[in-house]
Amino acid sequence: MTRYLLSDGKRTRDTLVDDAADLRGVFLAIDIDTSEELRVRGWLLVDVVEVR
Repeated sequence: MTRYLLSDGKRTRDTLVDDAADLRGVFLAIDIDTSEELRVRGWLLVDVVEVR
């Protein structure tokens, strides 16, 4: 799992994403703050930042 900040331009979420996920397609992510599982449409994101 890799940690990413995902933003759609209105909201930014701190997430965990499977290493094999295609970030330009539809993928699952776990919101670190709420433990909510998210189905993300990568093409709608305006910013994807890997947190190291």
